[in-house]
Amino acid sequence: MNQHVHQAITHSFNIANLNPSIGSDKLRLTLWLRVLVIPLLALTIVHLMSYGKLPFEEGYQFPLMSFVAILIYGLSICEVNRQLYNRISAHFSFKIGLFPLLLRHIIGTLLGTTATFLALSLLVLAITGQTQTFSSYLSYLLILTGISTIGTVLYYFIDIGSLIPDKPDRLKERSHLLKSGTSEMLVMEDDIAFVEWSGCLGRLITFNGERIITNYSSLNVIERKLDSDAFFRINRNLLVHHKAIRSFKKIQKSKLEVVIDLCETNKFVSRHTKKKFKSWLENQTGKST
Repeated sequence: MNQHVHQAITHSFNIANLNPSIGSDKLRLTLWLRVLVIPLLALTIVHLMSYGKLPFEEGYQFPLMSFVAILIYGLSICEVNRQLYNRISAHFSFKIGLFPLLLRHIIGTLLGTTATFLALSLLVLAITGQTQTFSSYLSYLLILTGISTIGTVLYYFIDIGSLIPDKPDRLKERSHLLKSGTSEMLVMEDDIAFVEWSGCLGRLITFNGERIITNYSSLNVIERKLDSDAFFRINRNLLVHHKAIRSFKKIQKSKLEVVIDLCETNKFVSRHTKKKFKSWLENQTGKST
């Protein structure tokens, strides 16, 4: 491996741009929703449902306060659902199935939208003392829920789309090209001991001890790119190669304590995951014999 590239990655800790298109696509969608869709939606709701007048009608005055209030509703719900989407993506994996994961995202969106809408409505009521009819509240909620669900589905298909171009290259080479400034380095999957996630950054640790900072949007994205037979999701924050597992033992509450090469602390497999972990490890052992 090129020594200059190694130093640029491991010593300067420059963030490797492994796949920026996923994050940029989601960023564009988020900005599009916040800058265009939500303000237009707020204008429509204000004029057709709340204020009840259009600009060309007699006595029209722009309903600024109503517009700002509905805009706050939309932007708040957009942010809550974005956070929920990221949390659900971090907790679950595409390995549970495409439809079950999509269903979890949609349920999260419905609950997040409804809870945020109710909380803001109660806040407005407490501040202003003004109320709307039940049918008006229901109409607002249905419109906001529909827009939020469409946004969630678009996020989801962006994630699915990120898998399509990667499959041929992954099956052919099983390697990843990491960029640092004007330098590049090629890391083979078999050289990766484990991938750990902390905060909003992931680190690839190779068998020779290199620690490479990445800018993947989540550990789920990394998991989908790696060979599912060779790597196992120990917990929310760790993907490990089977060759990096030194030993494991059963501890209290039916969990497993796993010793991993190059990992500073032992990791734990929950009782719900341990059967799948043992089966995966046995299959890997059988392949190597």
